[in-house]
Amino acid sequence: MKIDSVKFRSGGLHYAGVRFAPESLRPRRPALLMLHGFPGAEKNTDLARALAARGWVCFLPHFRGSWGSSGLYSFSGILKDARIFWRRLQKDPQVNPGRMAVLGFSLGG
Repeated sequence: MKIDSVKFRSGGLHYAGVRFAPESLRPRRPALLMLHGFPGAEKNTDLARALAARGWVCFLPHFRGSWGSSGLYSFSGILKDARIFWRRLQKDPQVNPGRMAVLGFSLGG
């Protein structure tokens, strides 16, 4: 299993996150976008590890203003960020864009 720190820029903001994936690049994999709740301590990495071990790519990005992403955390920013994260995951070369899902926890749901 590969666990990578993810950093990227979009709309003038810097985003951070974590990507869990199988080692092999082929075939293209199903993917799960995992959206966390109000910034606290839980990031649901246990579920991401279990799914990556079963062949999924899991992307756990951090909303603006949380855990290393720039900007101010806001309720209105969550929806904007979720769209940015979804498009980012679609472009992942290991992901099958026709087999993607989203899972939100607490406020991220």
